[in-house]
Amino acid sequence: MQKAELRKLRRLDATKEMMQKAKYKITVHDRYEDEDTQIYEYEAFIRIQNLGAYIKIAIFDPSWMRANCTGAKFEVFLNIEGQEYITRELDQEGNEVKWLTAMIYNLLEKNGLKHYWWQYDCKQKIFANADAMKTLARIPVEHERGYKGIERLQQWQQAVKDEETKRREKAEQKPWDEDMAKIPALPKNFNVWARKNVLKDHFIFYEYSPKKTTTGWCTNCRTEVTVQEPKYNKTARCPHCRAKIIYKSTGKIKTLYAEGYSANIIQKIDGGIVERTFTYSESYRGDPRHPQEHFYEYSRKLLVDDEVKTYYWQSYKNKYVRWCLGETISVAHEGFHYGWYENTILYKGNLKKMDSPLLKHSSYMLWNKLPTRLMAYVILEKRYPVIERLAKVGLFSLAKELIRTSNSEQLKKYSEQTSLADGLELDKFRLKRLKAMDGNLTALRWLQREKKDNEVISDDIIKTLASENIGYLDIAFALKRLSITKTFNYLVKQADAMGESIGQTITTWKDYLSMAERAKLNLAADQLFKPKDLKLAHDAMVLDSKKEERAKLVKKLEKEWPKVDSKMPKLKKFEFAADGYQIVVPNGIEDIVTEGLCLRHCVHTSTYYYDRIQRDESYIFFLRRAENPDFPWYTLEVEPSGNIRQKRTTGDKQNDDFKKAIAFLKKWQKYFKKQLTKEEKKLGVIADQLRQENYSQLRKDKKEVWHGKYAGQLLADILEADFMKAM
Repeated sequence: MQKAELRKLRRLDATKEMMQKAKYKITVHDRYEDEDTQIYEYEAFIRIQNLGAYIKIAIFDPSWMRANCTGAKFEVFLNIEGQEYITRELDQEGNEVKWLTAMIYNLLEKNGLKHYWWQYDCKQKIFANADAMKTLARIPVEHERGYKGIERLQQWQQAVKDEETKRREKAEQKPWDEDMAKIPALPKNFNVWARKNVLKDHFIFYEYSPKKTTTGWCTNCRTEVTVQEPKYNKTARCPHCRAKIIYKSTGKIKTLYAEGYSANIIQKIDGGIVERTFTYSESYRGDPRHPQEHFYEYSRKLLVDDEVKTYYWQSYKNKYVRWCLGETISVAHEGFHYGWYENTILYKGNLKKMDSPLLKHSSYMLWNKLPTRLMAYVILEKRYPVIERLAKVGLFSLAKELIRTSNSEQLKKYSEQTSLADGLELDKFRLKRLKAMDGNLTALRWLQREKKDNEVISDDIIKTLASENIGYLDIAFALKRLSITKTFNYLVKQADAMGESIGQTITTWKDYLSMAERAKLNLAADQLFKPKDLKLAHDAMVLDSKKEERAKLVKKLEKEWPKVDSKMPKLKKFEFAADGYQIVVPNGIEDIVTEGLCLRHCVHTSTYYYDRIQRDESYIFFLRRAENPDFPWYTLEVEPSGNIRQKRTTGDKQNDDFKKAIAFLKKWQKYFKKQLTKEEKKLGVIADQLRQENYSQLRKDKKEVWHGKYAGQLLADILEADFMKAM
């Protein structure tokens, strides 16, 4: 429809009859206010004329008419044959305001000419003479359901708009469908592969039997197997397929859901490759031999001509579900996101036979496990040649870290030279050493610094520091005074003594030096800068710096728990030493507070420990190395029976060094039980019951650990796993 042509069509003014009716009022009952009120009888007036190929509908505002304005507020133009319409809005002087595409109902409602259905019991009307109604009656509609007047016009306009929407959506979807037509069928064994490789958990279902040997059903190999003494929720290996499984008793579960990882497959398409991502899971209800499988493809990434198109299986405009284009981005674009690190499993059954140039020249086959999705890796190594070079010489740790850090500037810099050594700012000698240690980014930076300073650092030093990502800046404070070798040897010695990582030892050293500086110690002296026993020196500084705080806390706790100190003498008979370890009984609250401050855990601040001591539910013991009996190492919470509830060291943790002491603790528990009196044995039975009740309550309350290594796990599970029964 040409607007210039429409503007030339004859103007339609309000008739005398319409002008008079615009002033008519009627009385209606307002049911919400419960009163009669007067309203104008007509909410809008229309005139209609056939003008050549068009039908022109003039819509008049009664408020304008009551102000003696005969001009229309809207002029609606219909082209019935051409299936199109448009509206022109005018002001009271007849000047054009704007052109609109709104349908008649929306046009009236948005401009205050049509009241909502609930107002005044719908008593207002729209005026149209007999000729206008006849013209409206001739407008074709798909379904004849007695539509009259503007309702018929609305139905026709809606049908026109729906057809226009269909044409627009079809045009939008055409290139999508063309892309989807490129997608090949899945390999025949893909579903079976997904079931065996993608599920996180596999189970053996069994029926409870008092016999030691029974039969079960393995969900991985889907075979009936013979199992020995299965225990509910315990892990084992399937005797047939050797898959890791969890035992599940059919009598204890009604419904079980086995969640899966995402699965990927790369396939060749015209001009490129497609990465398809699936989820697979299973649910078991009733017979475990017939699980309900949930196999769902949710994304497709097409790499063609250095452009990635991502499609998602989702709702299209809340109408129906189909493949919809999510984003299109050039792989050369700086904003390209290549950090696709989701925990996905790649199907490799078709890769060797795939004749794709993108994969043919890729180094992906050199990796045991790719650091990112295959498509992202292919894009990366094409953009940054250093990735391929690193993989080809076996520097997988460095390549992985460079990919994961997503540092495009660094990758670009290392790719500038054709020589890998030059690109990494090394020489051949140092590149050879980097390869030998499969060095990561931290190792590379140490070698770069070594080359810059024209010195040689032991490979063992670089490898050890790099394994904990300890760089030059982390130990620069020590290197101002000591050589790298002396610094390293000191850190290793102190870390071994403390049972801590080198990184944690550096933190302890820095913390000690900071406190020593505040205390105005002469750090120029080597014996103070690097004390022989760093942990002991650190703890002494902690206690000295918190002397007043410790004294106040001890005094407060002794007042609140007056019987705790008196319990300690009777525990002295349980002190024990063997195999290089020693059990020490604290003298009282002051020793417990000192222990808590030194090891930075909660034994000295959690009042329930003092409450348990006072009630003879549990006691605090110190586990020490015999060579350093005054050196805090592990704190134990022990029941009167000798059961060990908890064992914690610095930061409320349990380190690998504790494993060596387990045999000693078992020996001590045997000694402990021999010392027990009848009264203490009774206390042990009560303590055991209280502990189990506490576990049940913690599980009922769903108490979780809020911080640290076990954050998010149930506290009851952590405590139960830490429990060590006296045999």
